Amino acid sequence: MLSHPDGELALVRAAAEEGILYIPSDLSSRSKADIQSARAEGQVLSQQLYLDPLNTTETTRQIREAEDLDFQALVLTVDSPANNVRHRAWRYGVGSADDALTSLTWDQWAELQATTRLPIIPKGIQTWEDAVIAHSYGVKAIYLSNHGGRAVDTSPSPLEVAIEMHHNAPWILDEVEVWADGGVRYGTDVLKFLALGMECARRRNC
Repeated sequence: MLSHPDGELALVRAAAEEGILYIPSDLSSRSKADIQSARAEGQVLSQQLYLDPLNTTETTRQIREAEDLDFQALVLTVDSPANNVRHRAWRYGVGSADDALTSLTWDQWAELQATTRLPIIPKGIQTWEDAVIAHSYGVKAIYLSNHGGRAVDTSPSPLEVAIEMHHNAPWILDEVEVWADGGVRYGTDVLKFLALGMECARRRNC
């Protein structure tokens, strides 16, 4: 809403017009109900989710809200295990030492998935080995991302991970949808991901 009073509502409408997958941020400025009410008929919306193992009540509330509002999936952010250092904010004394997400495990993902009818898609897979593990746990989709490259130092780009998957575990691409974001600036970047077997490629969305 800093740039336009409609906030995410304008993004929902634009995504519908262009047939683009839209995943509202967990930190969106407009309510989830407002966002869902703005969608077009048949438009698919998924909801981003941050998991705090120290506050399971809030996580449960968000999951139930997503179910009640008919979101199609939950996109669980796993590529930012702690609040990243942003030097510009740091200079002004703005920051957090919250690192609760470092305890997230695949077993916790499975327990969380068992609490909801919505598929929980892990966003932030950064190695082909983790993609294999994700597949073994029965995920409905795998989302390659490095949180814009600003969450964990020396994170590989999603394109690098896509290439490794294509070389080392190409069978996954035939059995589960694989999405990717980050480093997508031109149509040629999209073509690279599609050529490697990705179902879709998006610009960075953290």
